[in-house]
Amino acid sequence: MLFLMQLFTFMKCQKTPDNNNEKATQQTAGQNAATVNLIDKQDVLKKMRICERTLQRWRSRRLLSYYKIGGRIYYQESDLEKLLEMNRRKGLE
Repeated sequence: MLFLMQLFTFMKCQKTPDNNNEKATQQTAGQNAATVNLIDKQDVLKKMRICERTLQRWRSRRLLSYYKIGGRIYYQESDLEKLLEMNRRKGLE
């Protein structure tokens, strides 16, 4: 999992406009590593208590963003929280 976070950080650093400035790139890498928390498909299925087909349906309907790295699918934990919050029904208060 750490490798994937580092890979994601590396990919983000390559997209920065100032690749010549090594210090800025290192700062960006440190910030991204701290904010991105990727979890794999199995963890999502357990956490959300859903079946694999439901997760696939969410992806195809673009309800949930994902990353595909080396044939495996990963999700940001913050995206799951956003999905839950968007579908939250408030009770009587």
